[in-house]
Formats: sequence, C-alpha cells, structure tokens
Amino acid sequence: MRVTCTNPDCNKVFKMQLKEKNHPRGIKEHYFTCKHCKKRYTSFITDKKVRVLQKEMKRTTDVDRRMAIVKEVEERKKTLMQNFMN
Repeated sequence: MRVTCTNPDCNKVFKMQLKEKNHPRGIKEHYFTCKHCKKRYTSFITDKKVRVLQKEMKRTTDVDRRMAIVKEVEERKKTLMQNFMN
C-alpha cells in the first residue's frame, strides 16, 4: 500500500511496510516508517488481552458476540494507544 508522509518537510509517497516491535509487559507496537525522512507512524498497539480477544473473534459464529468483541478490542486498543503515546 502506498501512503503519503505527513511531515511537511517531506510529503513524499512511499510503500508502507508494516513492522512489529515488542515492548515490556507483552505489548506489541505495529508501525511503519517513511523511507525518506524516517518519520515513524504507529498504526496500532496490542497486548495479550487484545490478541486473545482477536482469536476468539475469529472462532465465534455468534454475530452478537462478535460485535461485542470488536467493540471491546477497539476500546482496549484505543486505551493502549493513549497510554503508549503519553
């Protein structure tokens, strides 16, 4: 996927290559970096709880349960991202 860097001094288009970095307490950061200016973009953060819920979501056939899991995962990822960025 091609994306445009939001760094005002760069603004170049580059091919996004998602990378993963392990952090303490089982937290994984998923990110990509502009190959021109090296600006780093964090796409999302996961922890063990999120990864377990994602596996459960893949297994369940109950639509209501799946929607509840999606909501829980999104809320958890949002909280993780806020904590990670501060």
